[in-house]
Amino acid sequence: MYNGPRQTNPLKVREQSVKFCYAFRRGTFYPFIAGQGWNIPAGETRSKYLGRVKNIGFDGIELGFESFGGFDAAEQEAKELQKELADAGVPCVAIRAGGGLSQPNVASKNRNRLEKAVEIGGWIGAEIVNTALGSPPRD
Repeated sequence: MYNGPRQTNPLKVREQSVKFCYAFRRGTFYPFIAGQGWNIPAGETRSKYLGRVKNIGFDGIELGFESFGGFDAAEQEAKELQKELADAGVPCVAIRAGGGLSQPNVASKNRNRLEKAVEIGGWIGAEIVNTALGSPPRD
């Protein structure tokens, strides 16, 4: 027997509230509009930036593996950045690896990026690694 639509809370998933993650992209968050491209701002700008991200209501942030030093990332420095982010109320919950695996001329490098992002995620407790399935090649 049909009893009408199921009554569920769309903001509940497996009895947990949905969390919102700010995905940092190319410094496009005012007032930090330029700078180091894929890297999160440093110093006082970072503190203000993280405060704004938190005040908007985000629960965490996604950063590219470049923000942790890229292929040269070191565990201790990654953990220090994660502590700073967590202390600001927006821990890094996802690592962006970038670059797809469908283009033979860049697939190997992008796979290495993906593996390094997984390693960084393990160091800091980020459970998500975000990447592209396919994308135009980039150098």
